[in-house]
Amino acid sequence: MATEIDPKQIAQTNAIETIIFDLDGVITSEIRYWHTAKLTVWELLTQPQYLNLPNYFGATPRVDQVLTELGPTIITKDFIYQLKSRAVNSNWDLTYFVFGLHLIALCYLAQPKVDLLAIASNS
Repeated sequence: MATEIDPKQIAQTNAIETIIFDLDGVITSEIRYWHTAKLTVWELLTQPQYLNLPNYFGATPRVDQVLTELGPTIITKDFIYQLKSRAVNSNWDLTYFVFGLHLIALCYLAQPKVDLLAIASNS
């Protein structure tokens, strides 16, 4: 059974030049995007195929417990909204930024501890 197409609908369809998809909380809940960022940072830091630091956030829960037990430790809600207020409004930007901060902290902790006072007094 063929359906006839209304010529007015064809004209309206032909007039469309751009379609914008905005899914950051408009159609779906924004919380899912933040959960994705948290899980990605957790995976990059704790899993063997990446940095392999299983106890970085403390005792490692099962994957299905990561958000409930570690979510606020990985990325706090306040931090998310601080970034949003500065136009960082993408879960991938959030992931990159937070992972970078954790990586900087790890590099700082890995530095050799140098006693500058001892060096100065031996000079």
